[in-house]
Amino acid sequence: GFYKLGSQMLRGNDYYDRDGNSVLIPTQSEYTLSLYAEFGVRDDLTLVAYVPFYQRITLNRQIGRDSGFVYFGGDAAQGIADSEVGARYRLWQNGSGVVSAALSFGLPVGDDSHPNGLYTGDGEFNQRLSLLFGRSLYPWPGYFSMGVAYNIRHSGYDDVLRFSAEAGRRWQRLSVTLRVEALESVDNGDASVHGGAGGLYGNDRRYVGAGVELGTDVAGDLHLSLGLLRGFRLHNAIDAPTISVGLSTR
Repeated sequence: GFYKLGSQMLRGNDYYDRDGNSVLIPTQSEYTLSLYAEFGVRDDLTLVAYVPFYQRITLNRQIGRDSGFVYFGGDAAQGIADSEVGARYRLWQNGSGVVSAALSFGLPVGDDSHPNGLYTGDGEFNQRLSLLFGRSLYPWPGYFSMGVAYNIRHSGYDDVLRFSAEAGRRWQRLSVTLRVEALESVDNGDASVHGGAGGLYGNDRRYVGAGVELGTDVAGDLHLSLGLLRGFRLHNAIDAPTISVGLSTR
């Protein structure tokens, strides 16, 4: 199995709307604590779960620089966020190359009713189908993987295509991972459904992201990692890096 306790932080005030236009908003911050787990039932079947068990979202106050007038008093929300459970099945293996298919289900356990849009969920039960390829670079201590996924959303939300690629290498106790990903809406939802503030569980969300993660073994099988992901070509998203810290074990 593989288990990871993770935290993520994003903070910014430059929001790109659904048309890709930059709009200044009160500074919005998102802090998430999560548990990710993989458990092998058989050699070819793995159960997967992602549970963001605590998420806190804040909007800063807006105060007139000269007048001191409070235009917006600020707000905050916290709680469990929408989670995912699913399974991955190995379809084909040839040497160090593996092709897998995955099916995951989004569990709408978060809140989608906050009056200022500080959503920890979208209130819909989505399904995501994925096709994945991974290859070990043995005897060189590295790997490469890529995948494409189709996320079927409901309640007026657009379906979403996601593309991802990842490459990593280890040097004794140290590791480095490079990631790229792209999210593209298929534009088949209800235009009146917007989602939450700053793109939280947003509709018609699009971006291209690139990032790096550095890690080190700290004790026994424990591995500590620090990552940064930056988005580009943003639609319905905040222009700010996502910083992550994780502690994992196998």
